[in-house]
Amino acid sequence: MNLRRILGFTFVLFISFTLWGGYSIFVSAKEDNPFEKQLARFIEKRFQEENREVYYKSGKREPGKAIPVSVYLKGEKILTFRQAVDEITPRKRAKILVNKLKNFVKNNENPWKIFPSIEKGLAVVKYEDNLLMTADVKSAKLSGMEVADLALSWANNTRRALGAAELIKDYELIKVISDKYDEITGYYETGVASWYGDYFHGRTAADGSIYNMYQFTAAHKTLPFGSVVKVTNLKNGNACIVKITDRGPFIDGRIIDLSMVAAEEIGMLNSGISKVKIEVIGKV
Repeated sequence: MNLRRILGFTFVLFISFTLWGGYSIFVSAKEDNPFEKQLARFIEKRFQEENREVYYKSGKREPGKAIPVSVYLKGEKILTFRQAVDEITPRKRAKILVNKLKNFVKNNENPWKIFPSIEKGLAVVKYEDNLLMTADVKSAKLSGMEVADLALSWANNTRRALGAAELIKDYELIKVISDKYDEITGYYETGVASWYGDYFHGRTAADGSIYNMYQFTAAHKTLPFGSVVKVTNLKNGNACIVKITDRGPFIDGRIIDLSMVAAEEIGMLNSGISKVKIEVIGKV
């Protein structure tokens, strides 16, 4: 009886060792599989890319076209170069921009100073006097946009990725108007301002545009759409420039409803309301 038990126990051990050995060989073979190694390297590379602050990735080549190259900033795709400019390939354009953005982030530059501009007939994106990128006509057409709108889009994507508010389309005209007047004359009034945010974000405003709480816009009961208004918080002296795109506010005693970013700019985001002075400085 004892012999039968010993033989049975020995047989079980033999089967266990055999199965374990086979499993070890299988795992070893799997680890040596070139495809498995390549897949692991690919996953690791993607992880590293997505955790870098600034990098670029090439897309698929289309027949008769250059290989598109996209630039990523803090995990967001900010633009895609689709064409060569002055014989500079999309890949080289991307490398140049990545280096500039790395320096921008490293030096803690202010993203609120990033603006599109027109220089020598070219639509560019700059911060202060430094060129970041140039929007080309071919890329704009491929995106279904005018070249100036493409530059504005690229600027806004970069600003958003870096935590700055987006610019409205007519910002350049607004800036010219606001810079033109040392002393503002014309319509003004004082009263209580409020702000509106994410509940209306993405909805159609009264002028037909899409409300974006990250753009400097506002609602007023009677001012014409496109009016450029300076809003000053009388509690702290902070001011911002907004464009009237909507109607409201519809609460007695309030004279203007600001976008979220405009409210933040003048320091009334937390309080919700504040006494302000509004001055019309032009129209776009």
